[in-house]
Amino acid sequence: MKRFLFFGGCLSKASSRVRPQAPEDGGRGTESLPAAISTLAASVASLLSQLQENEGNRVETYRTLVRVLQEDGTCLESTLLRQLITRASRDMRVGQGATDELQRAASDILVSLAPSHFLHVMDELQSHLKPVEEIPEECVFTALSKLATSYALRCIPFVEVTWGAMHTLLNQADNSSRIKQAFCGVLESWSKGVTLYFQDWAKCSFPRMGEAQFCDRAYPLYCYVISNWLTCEEEELKQAIIRTVAAMMGLLLHKEEYQEHVCSQVSWLLGQYEEVQDSSHVTKSLSHFLEGVAQFQLCLPKGTVSVICVVVHSQLSDGTKEHSTDHKMELSYCMLLLARISPDDTMEFLYAQLGIDNEASRTTALYLLRALVRCDPTRIRTKMRWVVRAMESVFGDHRSKVKAAVLSFIKELFSSGVENCSAWGLVAYVFSEFSRATSRLETSNLSETQALEESTLQSLCLQVLHSLDVSGSGMTTLLWPRLLQYVVPAQYTGTLIPLSRCLGALVERQERRSEDKEEPSYLGYQERAKLPTPQALLVRLLVLARFPFEGGGYGVAALQLLKALHRAIHRAVGLPWTEQIPSLLHYLEGKDESSLDCVEWERLLLKFLRTSLETIENQAWLVHLNVELAQQMAKYPNLSKEKSFLYKAVGTALAASQSVTYVQEQMQSYLERLNSWEPSETEGAISVLACSAERHLDLALTTVQDFEAAGQKSRFSRLLNFQEENQKERRAKMCAPLMLAYSQIALHAPKQLLCSRVETVIVENILCQYRSSSQDLELKLALIRSVTEVSCAIQSVSNGASFNFSSKRVLLAILLSLYRRCLGALGQLMTTLEEDLTSSWLKESFHLLEAWLHSEKEWERERALQVCTQLMQAYAERFVSTVSMGSLFPEACGSSVGAAGVSRGRNTMADLGESTVAQFGYLTGVLGPLTCDSLVTSRQQALNCISCLLSAQAEVLHVKKDEMNHFCEELSATDADSLLKTSSKIAKTACQYIPWEQARDFMQAVLGSMLSFSPACAMAAGKWMIIFLQQRGREILPEVPGVLTVLYDHLPACRQNNLKEIVLEAVFALAYCHPQAVANSLLQRHLPMDSDTAELWRTLGRSFLATQVLQLLMDRLESAETTRSRRNCPDDAVESSEAALEPLAVTCAISELVSAMRTLETVPFLLPRLLPMLMKQISDTLGKEMPSPPGRAQEELVLVACGEDSRPCRLSIRALDAVLCKCIDERWMRVLGKQRTWAFLENPQASQEGTCLLTSVLLRAGVITRVLVNAVFPWLDSPSANLRTMATAFFAELMKHPVLEERKLLRPVLSALVDKTLDASSAVRQMAVRGLGNLASGAPEELRKHQEAIVEVLLRATKDATAPQIIGESLSALAKVVAELKEKGLGVSFRDIALCTKTFFDADEAVLRSSAFTLYGMLASSAKRKRRSFLSQELQTTWVRILLHLRDPDPGVYNARNVPELLESVYDTLRTYFWSSCWGMRTAAVKLTGVILENADARWLREQDMSSLSRALQLLQEDQHASVQQAAAQVLGDNWPELSRVPTT
Repeated sequence: MKRFLFFGGCLSKASSRVRPQAPEDGGRGTESLPAAISTLAASVASLLSQLQENEGNRVETYRTLVRVLQEDGTCLESTLLRQLITRASRDMRVGQGATDELQRAASDILVSLAPSHFLHVMDELQSHLKPVEEIPEECVFTALSKLATSYALRCIPFVEVTWGAMHTLLNQADNSSRIKQAFCGVLESWSKGVTLYFQDWAKCSFPRMGEAQFCDRAYPLYCYVISNWLTCEEEELKQAIIRTVAAMMGLLLHKEEYQEHVCSQVSWLLGQYEEVQDSSHVTKSLSHFLEGVAQFQLCLPKGTVSVICVVVHSQLSDGTKEHSTDHKMELSYCMLLLARISPDDTMEFLYAQLGIDNEASRTTALYLLRALVRCDPTRIRTKMRWVVRAMESVFGDHRSKVKAAVLSFIKELFSSGVENCSAWGLVAYVFSEFSRATSRLETSNLSETQALEESTLQSLCLQVLHSLDVSGSGMTTLLWPRLLQYVVPAQYTGTLIPLSRCLGALVERQERRSEDKEEPSYLGYQERAKLPTPQALLVRLLVLARFPFEGGGYGVAALQLLKALHRAIHRAVGLPWTEQIPSLLHYLEGKDESSLDCVEWERLLLKFLRTSLETIENQAWLVHLNVELAQQMAKYPNLSKEKSFLYKAVGTALAASQSVTYVQEQMQSYLERLNSWEPSETEGAISVLACSAERHLDLALTTVQDFEAAGQKSRFSRLLNFQEENQKERRAKMCAPLMLAYSQIALHAPKQLLCSRVETVIVENILCQYRSSSQDLELKLALIRSVTEVSCAIQSVSNGASFNFSSKRVLLAILLSLYRRCLGALGQLMTTLEEDLTSSWLKESFHLLEAWLHSEKEWERERALQVCTQLMQAYAERFVSTVSMGSLFPEACGSSVGAAGVSRGRNTMADLGESTVAQFGYLTGVLGPLTCDSLVTSRQQALNCISCLLSAQAEVLHVKKDEMNHFCEELSATDADSLLKTSSKIAKTACQYIPWEQARDFMQAVLGSMLSFSPACAMAAGKWMIIFLQQRGREILPEVPGVLTVLYDHLPACRQNNLKEIVLEAVFALAYCHPQAVANSLLQRHLPMDSDTAELWRTLGRSFLATQVLQLLMDRLESAETTRSRRNCPDDAVESSEAALEPLAVTCAISELVSAMRTLETVPFLLPRLLPMLMKQISDTLGKEMPSPPGRAQEELVLVACGEDSRPCRLSIRALDAVLCKCIDERWMRVLGKQRTWAFLENPQASQEGTCLLTSVLLRAGVITRVLVNAVFPWLDSPSANLRTMATAFFAELMKHPVLEERKLLRPVLSALVDKTLDASSAVRQMAVRGLGNLASGAPEELRKHQEAIVEVLLRATKDATAPQIIGESLSALAKVVAELKEKGLGVSFRDIALCTKTFFDADEAVLRSSAFTLYGMLASSAKRKRRSFLSQELQTTWVRILLHLRDPDPGVYNARNVPELLESVYDTLRTYFWSSCWGMRTAAVKLTGVILENADARWLREQDMSSLSRALQLLQEDQHASVQQAAAQVLGDNWPELSRVPTT
């Protein structure tokens, strides 16, 4: 403790901050403090006693101690503290028999004591670092790391002594990966602590310590780590080293002397992205380094910024790498730091990536730009023109991900504000994309995926517009008034809500413009031409306001925008609108689309329009308004509600006009439309006349009369020239519209003027038109409507009490006459119906009535059910009489039903012929759901119809005639649940009588009903369907395909109406009764499988039937494979389409079924049988195209199978992936993903590599069984090259593992692999060679037994000139064999291998050069005695080639040639030429020595006598020839500063 007294004084203040403070209660709290200390001491003493006496579980005791100390931060008494530290320190030592877990628990005690006893803890840990023969335990370093992490500033005084002690332990740390990892943890945490101290040194009470002092201490440790530990292979250690090096790089940047060296290590750091599996730590390290570079404003070497940009961008854009959200944010932060370090280079790089026509590159670049905007908006705003130009380069890219990225960037950009109008193109892009997505969604030929993409883009556009903040810098200048051009066009209607908000805010800012410093925006001629006129704005917003709740409130937004734009409309409306529009909005409060009185709302809007136009009092403005009304009217379809409203708006505008001439001209023009054959046009023209009559009643009546008179004259004159029949037709066509025009004028006429004109003008003209034409149905209906409307108009005038309507008798007489005629016609109709009542006629009648039965209007359904009841009652009476006659006189009635037939009941319905209702199933499906109708009468009538159906066959079906009567009262209930229960009871009664052959008709009808009704009826329809399948499902086996087709066809519509679960439940009910039939039917669907078929398979997978169905599919797949194997077709044979499609369909079904299965025990149980099936399916489909289904056009197949997911092999791989997800741990699935196993397996050129990767994971996951091995073994002799390759790769990987030897399968597999080295397929030969090489690690004893034969086979493979990959594989295999057998085991083969290897040093293929150098290094390292002399002789002829390959462009060759034994021989040879008599030889020898020093690793350098080399070079610096001097000086200058830090041995 004495050596820490100085530190104790310095840390006294810092320590006080973590000690308990005295309570601020006037001293009252001091009484409880000794009690607390006493309690803590007792607890600690008790636990310490258990430790000292070895009672109980010491690990748990330590953990309890940790909890006690953490809960109570009171200081311990010194004696107890020393005992506790001594006990913990003793348990931390390995020599005391402590386990790893106990050591960690003991070290945690020291960390827990640190808050109150930091100096004692640090002193104890420092004592462990004293130089001893053995390196301290791992837990010591772990405790030091935790201390620095939690108490960084308190550790600062101990940095030098700690790092000094660790420097002495470096060599000892090399022997253990765990120690190195813990060592790295200390260096990392303490380096970060020192960096924190540089920033917050003012918070420390001790004197400030200089940056150079720490950097000089850290530098030797840093050099040692990068020189000796960077080549490790363990993943966790590699990650720890990366974090450590980055932390120390950030520290060393604080001293200028080390900055250049530190910056040179960035290339190594970037290279770690390819070396480690989890690259998030690499990114954190990179960001830590870049923070230091940005902080000190360092200049990185030329091109370094671009390289870092490339690496960061590639990490984000690589679709095979799944980064977490935090990792992506860290990568974005790296790009932000690069933008600060070198903004021009970073922006130039991102712009270049946007120019590349690659989806991933563009989306990633846009993602990074968005991150830059979010973090540094000022820098982006200064480059706005550059940004706009960059965005414009990708506007033409129609890929959905790119568009989504562009929109997200625009959203981020606008939220930060803009400073000039150059960004308007970005706003325009948002609107154009919204318009395009809207038009695409309106088409019906989009797939589900495409529709989802377009909906996402549409939603993203709205998000951009909702996020526009007009208060941002420059936004007013940018947006006003340009945004107005998107108000009127209909394709932008969906943007009205955010548009209204933005424009409202912009108008408010414009009104305050005199107080702002912003300049008014300048618009060019073309931009002004796009702006809408005031009249266009008014018309468009009124049309939208007519439907206030559509689209989430377009109408409300339109009214709000109308109020904001009052100055843009007309200056006269400002004050009135401030009162009128809030009144309209108030009317809408508390209402929704269902409760709004549409007629009253339309009246209020038209009144608002008329009042506004009267306020404007500008005839020219009103004329332009009418022109705009006509133009916008033409854009809507004839039957639309918008067009109907616009007609009324035209009439309202005319009513506000003071120009009689103009009004009359407009009336006349619209009267001409009464000739139109389109009813909506006629109704519209009538609306114009009626609304204009509110202020111009006499003018309207006069104009209509003049039009009528002109028509009479023209008709009389045309009689001379045209046929009379045509004139009658035209006259009849005009009479009905004129009658309606008069009655509509009456409805809208001013009340004070109506009474004097209603009889003399209006009624008289109506009767005149009626009497002057042939009284067809249309004219009669027009008369009834006209009389009704005139009566309503009269009634509205003082309730009609004081008005003497003299024409009442005439009108009543006409109406009574019409009524009598209707009754007579109805009687004749019923007579006709009763004469021709048959089942087929009944079905046809129901088809005609079905539209009304499914109507949204209650009264229409009620009337339709009344008719149905009449028809069913008549049919039931006729049917009963027919059955009775048939039982007495079967020959006369054409019925074959006798007493025996009747006795068979419902089990013999197929034999009953017309004695059963042929459409019973269809009619029941239509009527059943109506028992839950909203009207009581409709429900009871539906029940009556079902009762009639059953009564019609009462004798045949043994149905009680009153079986349904007791349900009638229950249907009077109002509770929805009670009604559904009653309907279910009715279903259980009725469904038992539906013939099984009518199952499809019933399902078709009930599903149609489910989609056409209210929610209550839809639920009832679902109940009827499920009840039928549960009751009768087992009887309908022949109808299963048809029923399943009906369910499949209705699934898309049910999904849109949230009824999907009912259909899926029906599929399950059907599968429960007939699982095999359902599976067979689903397998008949076309491939690739559509989403609905996949959903049906997943439904089965989620049920308890999953295991049964999976076994059925496996049997089906096995049967299909057996059938194909009997054909014994080679790979290039043309198989029949059915044989090729069946196993593929089963595979896809397995994929969907297994992916949805919830019980995880089933799949592993079936895996030994299922796994080889799927592997064989992958082999069979590898490189194949989707086979064409029988009878399906090839062109159609190409359109369906154009996506990547339609490739057969990918579908098979997806099934295997789904199966393995249910069988092996998630971490193994992640390994498969990171290794890109599926991508390799799908590639015909690399499928063998995928098989090896898959087999390796299956081995580690423990799912390789004898059953699987036995199933794969016969594939080695398969006629299919793909299958042989897969089997050979499978066993090649198994050779690494003793599993074959354990199961006594090694010898047959080894013999097969030797045979396969002569296979016709190069891939098979390659895998066979690899398997022989892997024998060295899996079964070395077997290798020694057969080493001569195996080496001979491998040497023979090196002569395979047709396949370089086989040569490379054989060289790698020989390297494994040499490493295992060494020189002694190789015998005479050593020489043959060495001579063979040399021939590949200069091969064109880099893989051959790399493999050759690796093998040669193995030979050199294993050479002893006489083989070493042989190898030395060989090196004399090869050392020049070795030196040349030190500069090999391929990294693999570069690393492989760096073999210590090879370098040492060449190095020793060169040293002999240092003293050559020829100065040229001396110069060359020195330069080549420098090349070796530059490329050698640190371990080899430590083994050399560096002092003698230094002396030799120093002597050569004094050589008499200048070139020798320069060469020696250069070698010393370039290499010696680094080598001087490497200890010599």
